[in-house]
Order: sequence, then structure tokens, then C-alpha cells
Amino acid sequence: MPVQSLPETVQVLRPPGTWTVPGAFVFGRGVYNAVMTTPSIPPGAEKIIRRLMIAITIWGAILALGAWTLNHDIRRPAVVMTCVLGFLGFWLAMLRTLRR
Repeated sequence: MPVQSLPETVQVLRPPGTWTVPGAFVFGRGVYNAVMTTPSIPPGAEKIIRRLMIAITIWGAILALGAWTLNHDIRRPAVVMTCVLGFLGFWLAMLRTLRR
């Protein structure tokens, strides 16, 4: 039995105004094309992402405080906060590349 290849462009019918995951984009009334790379960001997402980043920073600070109280060595909270801030920096970098 021969193997069939998939078409290069896959179009899916969706109701107009429906937000989908990044990777599915509008090309007319209700037709989405999964090949294009333009990001689709829903309204209010930036505010939610900002609040999540603040919450992760606070969570990291609490973890760093707990690491410091173990034996009062400044290197422990420094490692924790470096990891948290590295994660947030990587996340911001990925968001910026998504917007380009």
C-alpha cells in the first residue's frame, strides 16, 4: 500500500472570531491556515503574562529567603534568584522573537 503525503497547506474551518492556539491564523472569513507564522495574541494576554512574571518573581524571592534561612549563606539565594531571573529572561526573549 503506497504512503500518501500530506498537503503543504492545511486549512481548517472555524467560526469567525474564535481565538485558537498560535500557529493557526485567519485568512478570510473563518478559514485558518496553519502554515503562516504570524502570531495571534488574544486581547489582555500581555496583562496576564505581566502578572504571571511578577508572581514568579515573588515566588522565587520566597524560595530564596527559605534557602538563606537554612544556613545564612548568601550563595544559596543568589543561585535561586539567578535561576528564576534566567527563566524569566528566556521567556521574555521568546516573547520578543514571537512578536517579530
